Amino acid sequence: MAQPENDARTARGRPRGVRNRPHDPARSEVRATAGTTPDAAGLPGTAPGRGWRIPPGNGTLARARELTRDTLQEWDHRGEDYAHAVLLVSELVTNAHRHAGGPADLELHPVPGGVLLRVSDASSRLPVRREPGADGGFGMHLLARLSESWGVEPFPGGKSVWARLAPRPDA
Repeated sequence: MAQPENDARTARGRPRGVRNRPHDPARSEVRATAGTTPDAAGLPGTAPGRGWRIPPGNGTLARARELTRDTLQEWDHRGEDYAHAVLLVSELVTNAHRHAGGPADLELHPVPGGVLLRVSDASSRLPVRREPGADGGFGMHLLARLSESWGVEPFPGGKSVWARLAPRPDA
């Protein structure tokens, strides 16, 4: 059946100008999760949010940052006000991969006046604040400096590190 001339679709059924993306392993490995865990430390107003499983591997950390930026933009949070959120996601997911040796579960939740982010992994070993240096040690310092509040919640089979973030246009 012939398509009408004014139809914006090509013969293959895609809208004109839309091309198939080349296969990107990081896009296919990162998968959405429910993102509806209970609020952290009794924070009022934590709404269901978005969540993803971020496996270790090439490109997945960049994908976690992209998902964070895209979600914040969808929630009408200006990028320059939440650059610290992207930095913390990068740091916390990296630490989960490095120290737990497996995937990290990343969650974002809108909260009054900001965003709650949570990164969970399958290690019951709690993070330790140490002096930053050539071999790392910056994560807990960044978390304390850039968040309104933060914490670590152990659970059977792992832990979550969470941070409540307000906009920081000066950061």
